[in-house]
Amino acid sequence: MIGVSWNPARIGKKAHKMETCFDKAKKAIFCRSPEESQKNYSEWSSTYDNSLSGTYVFGVLKSYETCGKYAKEVSSILDVGAGTGRLGGHLRNHHGYEGTLDILDANMDLLMQAEKKDLNIRNIIRHAITESGELPVQDESYDMITCIGAFLPNNIPATALPGIIKAVKRGGLIVVEMRKTTIDAYRAIFDANLQMLLDQSELRKVYEEDYIPYKNFDTSPIFTAFVFKRL
Repeated sequence: MIGVSWNPARIGKKAHKMETCFDKAKKAIFCRSPEESQKNYSEWSSTYDNSLSGTYVFGVLKSYETCGKYAKEVSSILDVGAGTGRLGGHLRNHHGYEGTLDILDANMDLLMQAEKKDLNIRNIIRHAITESGELPVQDESYDMITCIGAFLPNNIPATALPGIIKAVKRGGLIVVEMRKTTIDAYRAIFDANLQMLLDQSELRKVYEEDYIPYKNFDTSPIFTAFVFKRL
């Protein structure tokens, strides 16, 4: 979230709400440890959805639309780093997704917010992903894994992608959204692991698009939505 600036005169009443939202997000991401991050997410959990609504609403981000497009081809999805289930809600309510939906996150307080929603979630999984990326699910058990905005410092380790994709069936899809630029060391490690999977023909890239998710900002970070097929 660092590097975002806005013009309060242009966005009027939303300025304070945006400032509060970005402050909470930065505390949860750019902090001293994963433990501190989880503490900050827990403190944010009860107001999480409301603070995001009208600031950078995930429901209208390109990555959510990308997930919706590819969800039409699958019958089982695991949303990794699901938080309060916002993506699941978008898939159910805006794209008519009726298949199996499991969600996974490290923070129980965020997941409890997801549980309150009528999203027909099969499994709510509390799991903190480690550097290995191993997930507490059977290998090759999902048609698609989504990971939107969770590959971040103090959230999902940059080394985790090779482990995470084991949960996807051969021929299945992985949708990842992340900032195009983040802390240099983190992004370099992520890119190295991704390139290794591409070089070893474990993954094939089927889609990539850069976009700016924030409206009415003087400057905004660029995000990238990726879709990969597991080979």
